[in-house]
Amino acid sequence: MPVAHTAWVTVAGRQLSEKQVENLKNEMKSELMTLGVNEQQAQTVADQVGVVQQAVTSRHRRWYELL
Repeated sequence: MPVAHTAWVTVAGRQLSEKQVENLKNEMKSELMTLGVNEQQAQTVADQVGVVQQAVTSRHRRWYELL
């Protein structure tokens, strides 16, 4: 996916699971590194995906995810 699409999913996704957020972070890092961004900067941006998701999510952990 292009970076713009990944960024859109990051800010628009309201019901993403923890695994989906982790995959989104990895995807963002990979896409940025493909574009020539160094690994440290790409990781910094990817970490922000998690921060944004915490701010916009309306999904709470399900009972079966707590086990």
